[in-house]
Amino acid sequence: MKRLVLPLLLFGSLSGLGVTSATAAASTTTIVVNVNASETNTEVCGFPLESHLEGSFKRTEFFDTSGTLVKVIETNTGGPFTVTVTNPANGKTATTQSQTRVLVATDTVRISGVVGNFVLPGTGTILMDVGTVVFDSNGNILMIGGPHTGLTGDVERFCAAMADS
Repeated sequence: MKRLVLPLLLFGSLSGLGVTSATAAASTTTIVVNVNASETNTEVCGFPLESHLEGSFKRTEFFDTSGTLVKVIETNTGGPFTVTVTNPANGKTATTQSQTRVLVATDTVRISGVVGNFVLPGTGTILMDVGTVVFDSNGNILMIGGPHTGLTGDVERFCAAMADS
């Protein structure tokens, strides 16, 4: 499930930030990133799943007085970030609407909110990643709060619900 959830979690978060100290921001830059992407993978469940990601993030970069990037905050903008996963063999589709805040500072990434709450019509929630997770700059989990079944690899319920029937 990391192939589905981690791109959403770490979307641009670790790139270009080598922080040694967080000082008062001297300037900020705001970038809006629109995403409309699809991919197919078999790594999560052992059968093909098509993923479609759509939405926008606002990325605000904070610089110190010497121009060094010291912090980045990414939030949804213009509505939720939607991820739809479909099994092309049977047409089963699960969707989540992510509402997250990503804070990158001093070689850590903190993600808070609803990263994923995949719902399959007629079944309900089949995978949930909500709460807070803190990663180091290598992507290792430093702290986790709340249910994160996709991130921790507990995908049996998700795969069983999405499987051919």
